[in-house]
Amino acid sequence: MTAALTLKGLRACYGTVPVLDALDLEVAQGELVALLGASGCGKTTLLRIVAGLAPATHGTVQVGGTLVSDPTHRVPTRQRRVGLVFQEYALFPDLTVRDNVGFAPTARPDHVNRLLDLAGLTPLAERYPRQLSGGQQQRVALARALAARPEVLLLDEPFANLDPHLRVELGAELRRLVQEEGCAAVLVTHDRVDALALADRVAVLLPTERGGAIAALDQPAALWLRPPSPEVARVVCSGTLVEAPAVLESLGLAPGCPCWCRPDQLLWRPTPGSARVRSCRFAGPHWEVDTVLEGLPITCRSEQPAAVGTAGTVTLTDQPWVFPDDPL
Repeated sequence: MTAALTLKGLRACYGTVPVLDALDLEVAQGELVALLGASGCGKTTLLRIVAGLAPATHGTVQVGGTLVSDPTHRVPTRQRRVGLVFQEYALFPDLTVRDNVGFAPTARPDHVNRLLDLAGLTPLAERYPRQLSGGQQQRVALARALAARPEVLLLDEPFANLDPHLRVELGAELRRLVQEEGCAAVLVTHDRVDALALADRVAVLLPTERGGAIAALDQPAALWLRPPSPEVARVVCSGTLVEAPAVLESLGLAPGCPCWCRPDQLLWRPTPGSARVRSCRFAGPHWEVDTVLEGLPITCRSEQPAAVGTAGTVTLTDQPWVFPDDPL
């Protein structure tokens, strides 16, 4: 596949404070890549550099094969063929939905009509932003960004202000629009559910002394099932790092390499044992139970509610992931 976005050796800092460290990334046409990481690891700065809103101290940015940024020059944002969607919808309040979507000088009426149809906005085309729900306004923002036919669509926490059911609905809409338009998309999020559900690949950013760096880049299922390190595992999925011999033996494992146990792989039962319950919460098809086993806090599932202070046993229902000796 052709690379719509190519980043090579990208570094950035705020004054003397490093923000990004030697970052490399390629995003293909029609691909959605999620940048997943905690606040402060450089995700939004990366988006701003690609958009031309912030400088990089080292490295290059190419959009559609064209160099748009290196240490000596930056192509203006309006000439980069990038679309921007942020948490704040930033719609023009005095323009209708149709006029908002068609605001870009390069937006053609036939393409605007097509995007209105694709985003389910045709019945709302003559309304104003104040007459729309939050989810509808976000649809308008997505359609407006795509109307300019960008090579790359940049999304900074676009669903953060929406209810969970709207996040799911608009996430599916986003995937469909990106695939229909054939552009590349980069989604910045700290929500692993959004990243794993929407992205073709997920880039996990972790902070280092030299700034945020990509610690893992893979398909969502691969990162969930086989995270390359405990640090990546903590970002991608909930679970417990088990390396103490006593705990490994309690779970029926031979003491050896550290392993990662997700709550769905561990079952708590109210049978005589040493796993004492600290808290219990309903999680739909099961209960999630926080326990202490051999001194280690460990989260597992239960088929029934468990009272705080109750002792029981924790057993493995699936093989845990053993981290490779040389993960990178």
